[in-house]
Amino acid sequence: MKVCFHTKGHLGDFIITIPFLNLVIQKYPENEYYQYVHGMEGTRYPDIFLKAVPNLIPTEEISGDLIIPTHFCDPVYEKLHLGGQEALDEFYPYDMISIQKYYWKHVYKNNNFDIEIPADLGLDFDYESLLDKEAIDSIKKIGDNPRKKILFVNIKGRSGQTDNEDWLNRISNISSLYPEWDYYYMNEESVEVENDNVIHTPSIFGTHPSDLIHNSYLSTFCDIIIARNSGAFMAISMQNKNVMNENKTFITQTQDNPHVPDLECFYNRTLYKATNVHTHVSQETFLKLEEILWSCQ
Repeated sequence: MKVCFHTKGHLGDFIITIPFLNLVIQKYPENEYYQYVHGMEGTRYPDIFLKAVPNLIPTEEISGDLIIPTHFCDPVYEKLHLGGQEALDEFYPYDMISIQKYYWKHVYKNNNFDIEIPADLGLDFDYESLLDKEAIDSIKKIGDNPRKKILFVNIKGRSGQTDNEDWLNRISNISSLYPEWDYYYMNEESVEVENDNVIHTPSIFGTHPSDLIHNSYLSTFCDIIIARNSGAFMAISMQNKNVMNENKTFITQTQDNPHVPDLECFYNRTLYKATNVHTHVSQETFLKLEEILWSCQ
């Protein structure tokens, strides 16, 4: 049977489905599985993310014996939507995975997939198989460096999650105040920073059509991760190696969710050993970072 998934959203809307796609493909390997590579507003899901789901084949068309939309804002799921106290009760402890579980249970049942969703579901990328050896070695070399590390996911969001201010001026200033740390950032901005401890991540592993999984791997060696909520961040914040590390701190910048303010900061709360601080705007984010760095002196 040919099964075709399609996700009418942005990159994060696809990444959030990866653990659930894996469950189907692992349980029913006799089928052929396809993922439509186009999302909304010109989004195209990078090949490397499709490779992160073994035996998922990219396709340019939506066709198959079974066609499954995996973006739950799709009108086919409208009757399943909950609100108010009913939603609070159903989605407790109200994180991204509790919402996904609710919809995926219906997807599995309606398509005759007998699948139990484990409590410890998250991302566990096989970086060694996804990245080239040169990139793996260069990132491991950074990891072997004993200096403390901060990763800034300074990619600008596409869904209005928070402000899209440039961060490099702020990063430059704070790197001068706390020079004992190394500061890694993902996206170039108009400002050029001369401080040696401020590093553009592609200078480590080279330029690639999509380097989000490279940065995800780098994040596993960083002590503090600071991000606007975005698809790029989800490749990091859903990673079990990060969230189960009690020595790691996240600062997650995103507006309050109308249901639970910090809902979008957490994929699976039950797994969290890391510290996750919710901020709303860039000024608050960098004030919180200064508090943390000051406390580490």
